[in-house]
Amino acid sequence: MNLDLERLKENIICWYPFKKGANILKMDTNTQINLDEKFDYIILHEPEKIEVAKKYIKPNGTILLATNNRFGISYFAGASFHGRVYDTILKEKGPLYSKKEIEELLKQQGLENYKFYYPLPNYQMPNVIFSENYLPNENTTKLMYNIIYEKGSVVVFDELKALKQLTKNGLFKFFANSYFVEIKMPENKQNNEIDFISFNNNRKEEYQLITILENHQIKKKMINEKAKKHLKNIELNTKNLKKLGFEMIDDVVGNEIISQYINSDTFDKKLVTLILQGQIEEAENWITKWYEHIKERLLKNKKANFNEKIQATQEELEGLTILKNGYLDLVFENTFYENEKFLFFDQEWYEDGMPIEFLLYRAIQNMYSYNAEIESKYTKQNMLEKFGLSKYIELFQRIEKYIQKDIIDEEMIEFNKQSLVKLHDINETSILYTKIQDFEENDKKQNQYIHDLETDNQKKQKYIEELETDNQKKQAYIQELEEQVQNQKEKKKFF
Repeated sequence: MNLDLERLKENIICWYPFKKGANILKMDTNTQINLDEKFDYIILHEPEKIEVAKKYIKPNGTILLATNNRFGISYFAGASFHGRVYDTILKEKGPLYSKKEIEELLKQQGLENYKFYYPLPNYQMPNVIFSENYLPNENTTKLMYNIIYEKGSVVVFDELKALKQLTKNGLFKFFANSYFVEIKMPENKQNNEIDFISFNNNRKEEYQLITILENHQIKKKMINEKAKKHLKNIELNTKNLKKLGFEMIDDVVGNEIISQYINSDTFDKKLVTLILQGQIEEAENWITKWYEHIKERLLKNKKANFNEKIQATQEELEGLTILKNGYLDLVFENTFYENEKFLFFDQEWYEDGMPIEFLLYRAIQNMYSYNAEIESKYTKQNMLEKFGLSKYIELFQRIEKYIQKDIIDEEMIEFNKQSLVKLHDINETSILYTKIQDFEENDKKQNQYIHDLETDNQKKQKYIEELETDNQKKQAYIQELEEQVQNQKEKKKFF
């Protein structure tokens, strides 16, 4: 049973390195299996079917399991599963499984050679896949993804913010929304060196590329032939930037962009760390150093007129320096700082007639978009004002909109909008829920205060009663004394 790999895209494994001419079975509830046939690969979504799959896999074959995690952060946030909220968390068993439960199933079947991958936002519609050998930290930009919920969800908090904090505390694997598990049979001696995947499923086909971390090399490839021209543009951008004096870690080999793997944080993470530590001036100094570095090289080109495809008044353009070559991906997250050098990579986009100030704006904008927590330490508005960019925001937003309109797929634009609306609604709900909690807490404090006053009043009343009783006793004692005095007087009259 041979399947075209294009038909496997829906199962997130279009990137998987299948053997040429492999015999592949997609196993689902309705699968009819020829009992005499064995397969090189079996793909399934239900962990409990591993035992069945094992019967029909070749001794050197591979079972590929793609499934949602019953303890995925989206389910804790209130995502519905088949119309029920929190069902996957509260049920004692199935239909979804946790990482530990999947590992127990594999152990029961004597399967010890397996590798977990972690697709985000889930295995049905991923744009990034992490592995045991390449896990995110709390500042990884790929933790920002489009949220996806079934109808009937009752979401009460922002899963992106929660996952970031969980990742910071080493809990990413437990709370990942989905798992993709590569399960090798005992005679399978193939080594899969892929540790990380990222692909642009929100772009038009002619711009879709896949980025793979394999054997300590970063490779960028076309997902389809339509993207060949775009790959050539990246090659041209890389060569031109090298000529301008930029240190590039990318090289073109055939139809692939190969980058050396640098095992350290990108420049944006350095800045984020400084801002979170309150070292604002230090962060600004580093941004200035980066900006001077790119200006020194880009301004070697002749100046040009502003891109005529974008409408702008002379007043809006006043004070801006227009570049002949606008390399739009010269941003913080595409930069390393190693051995006292700025190193650049992943330079996909180019536009004529762009202001050099827009490149700095874009770098700052991206940093705040991917790291929302720094806003509370130092606002984006303050940062833009610091570098004299705030007066150009409206123009720069129009430029960004122009850049994106030809790249992003219309359906994905709408999907992204809906995701942002959901995220806004979630945050609004979260704020309302917090207000309710604050009200309840305040109400609880007020009730306690009233209770304390009533208790105090009861004590005072009891004290008053005790005083009155004591007073009555004293009055009775005084009356008794007076009677005794009167009796003594009466007795004296007779003598």
